[in-house]
Amino acid sequence: MAKTGARRITVDGIAYRWRVRHRAHPFTALNWDGRIHVSVELADGTGSVLVVFTGHQHSRDIDTYPPGVDPVLPSDIVEWIRQSLAAGWQPAKRGPQFHLRPRAGHVQPGRAEPGAAADGGGA
Repeated sequence: MAKTGARRITVDGIAYRWRVRHRAHPFTALNWDGRIHVSVELADGTGSVLVVFTGHQHSRDIDTYPPGVDPVLPSDIVEWIRQSLAAGWQPAKRGPQFHLRPRAGHVQPGRAEPGAAADGGGA
């Protein structure tokens, strides 16, 4: 994960860094769902990356220009990290991306996007 734009956060004594993955611009509009996707990894950059496919609308969604946007807060990041750890994400272990699609407060690891590695949490 690129360090540019990444923010540090500590959850249960472990340092992570996170950033918003997708930006709204015309070149990615065809493959972009208008939602904020967040990536998280250990602060030292080792291990696997958590990708959270949030339900939060991106403020620069070029198709809808949403009037009200629900921002991603540090408290959201903390909750998603804890949910992912409970679902089997092992941030210190090298491996494929671990995908999480949080819904209404419960963990629902999602399917890997086409061309991406499968979810963590099992194999």
